[in-house]
Amino acid sequence: MTMPHKNSEFLYESYVHLPYVDEWEREAIMDELLDICEPLSETRERAGAGMLSFNEPHINALFDVVPLVESLLKVEPNHVPLFHAAELVMVCNFPSLAEAVALQIAFGREIGVENRRRWLSLITEAKIHEMSVDDYVLELTNRSDFACDRVSRLFRGDEKQSPVGERLQLGIALLRRVIALVPTPYRAGLLCALAWLQWASGKRAISLVYLEEAARLEPDHTLVFGLTVHFSSRKPAWIPVR
Repeated sequence: MTMPHKNSEFLYESYVHLPYVDEWEREAIMDELLDICEPLSETRERAGAGMLSFNEPHINALFDVVPLVESLLKVEPNHVPLFHAAELVMVCNFPSLAEAVALQIAFGREIGVENRRRWLSLITEAKIHEMSVDDYVLELTNRSDFACDRVSRLFRGDEKQSPVGERLQLGIALLRRVIALVPTPYRAGLLCALAWLQWASGKRAISLVYLEEAARLEPDHTLVFGLTVHFSSRKPAWIPVR
């Protein structure tokens, strides 16, 4: 008779394979998440739908993401402090920041800083035009202006510049562990970031499995559908054609 895995109930919550984590770690990170995310939930309720309004916690997370990602990549994934893991979960629950995390992991701190500068500029421009950030980004997208900058091209895989292989592997291991630590309502953004890293590594089939899991958990997640269509149709330009 096969003995049940200590984490069997938790692992069955997911359709993807995740690394083993101790029960005490799950409980400890939930305490950290409650401390971080309860004020965030109240802010979301006040803001309503469309978190791209970039309220104060969202802008703060935009500033925090660059040093956070760099500090996390300096630590072996199994030894990442749970408070910092919880911070990463919170960051990836904001629109645009799961993408920021994936890009910075892949291409380095410089791209993280460039992406932050880009969004701060968009926030300022939207205010000048007396528009919400999401409406302003939609207008730029309709004119194809939003997709022309280097950060967007890197995210779409249109550039030949290759990600840093060691950072990719560390980032994949980090995100898989953090996803394993947290309950399903917190996972969709992290799964999207992980799917992008797998796609960037040339593992398109694996990336689509992670996106399928994200869609199962959060069918209306804004990033999942677009990434699924994009990943299904093409590989990054930096992956050699065979």
